[in-house]
This record gives sequence, C-alpha cells and structure tokens, in this order.
Amino acid sequence: MTLRGNSSGREAVATFQVQAAPPDGRLDVEPVSVRAGSSASFHGAGFSSDEKVSIWLTRPDLSTMALDMSPGRSDGDIYFSYTIPGDAPAGQWYMTAYGNSSERFLISSFTVTR
Repeated sequence: MTLRGNSSGREAVATFQVQAAPPDGRLDVEPVSVRAGSSASFHGAGFSSDEKVSIWLTRPDLSTMALDMSPGRSDGDIYFSYTIPGDAPAGQWYMTAYGNSSERFLISSFTVTR
C-alpha cells in the first residue's frame, strides 16, 4: 500500500500479505468425477441452523463464480446440487461453502470430464 501526501509529495509504503484461513473440513460431493452437462450433489455439516451460507465455485483456471442459491437445510446440514455447464472445461473444480455467521468454511474438489 502506498500513501502520498497531496501537498508534501511524501510517500509512505507498507507491505502486507493476506492469508485465507484453512478450511474447517470438506463438503461431501457425489460423484467425484462428473461429465460436463451433468449434476453433482453436495452436503456440508456444522453450520448454524438459520445462518446464510455463501456458496461459490472455482474453475480449473482459478476463476470463481458465486452461486446464488439457498441450499436445503436440516439441523445445521446443507444440501444442494449443481449442474455443470455443457461447455465447461475439463479439469479439477472446487465447490466452497461459507457460513456467514459461524465462519464455517468447507470445500471439496471434483473432476469435470468431457
């Protein structure tokens, strides 16, 4: 980060590194290898029963996409499925679920085939 005084022209530079917390566990995924155009089902446990859970997908090129969905719920567990687009690239994908109040952080990897 660099700060520069408008009138003095002086600069101050500070560096820092942002590190994400490690996941608390894994989302269950079925199947672990899915053909593009097909669906995969996910399950996660340990969330607060009424909290918002944010879900996002990470593609093989490491780009991400937030999924605007409300997962099914049962006693702190979440359930949802996702249909892989038919033109999706093959490779290693990741699904992440984050409890906005509990900060529960679960992730799973799965393979997309063509």
